[in-house]
Amino acid sequence: MKLPTPLLAFLASLTVIVYPTIACAGEQFFVVVNAENKISNDSETLHRTLRRIYLKEITSWPNGDSSIFFARPEQTLEEQVFRQMILNMDDDALQEYWTRLKQIKGETPPRAVSSTRILLRQLQRKTNAVGVISKNEFDALAGADQNLRIVATLGTE
Repeated sequence: MKLPTPLLAFLASLTVIVYPTIACAGEQFFVVVNAENKISNDSETLHRTLRRIYLKEITSWPNGDSSIFFARPEQTLEEQVFRQMILNMDDDALQEYWTRLKQIKGETPPRAVSSTRILLRQLQRKTNAVGVISKNEFDALAGADQNLRIVATLGTE
């Protein structure tokens, strides 16, 4: 069936922007810090602080201790869920942000850590570090006595 030319022209003129929904139904992700980190679990303040640390708007926790964010590789669910729920930015907006920040201040995105074991080791060693890990990996690798604290849960239950 051939569509009428005016209909084709109309359909061609439409611009559709689709923001993908992260497929994490039933999956949970934890924002994890060293147990000695005294950051508050107040979700509104915490989310704002995590966003500002990730985007390098601030370089320390509210108590004055320096901060370091360990990101996950861009394609991982952990990183995508964090970007969606905390940063509230899609990939293009985030890329544009880092390009602009690199030009103005010479800043680069947080270091991406692909290995969960290395991420957990960094979080255990550095009291000022923060990262995101899936609940399944945390349960399998971290254990309750690993000097880590969950400060936020992301995803759906």
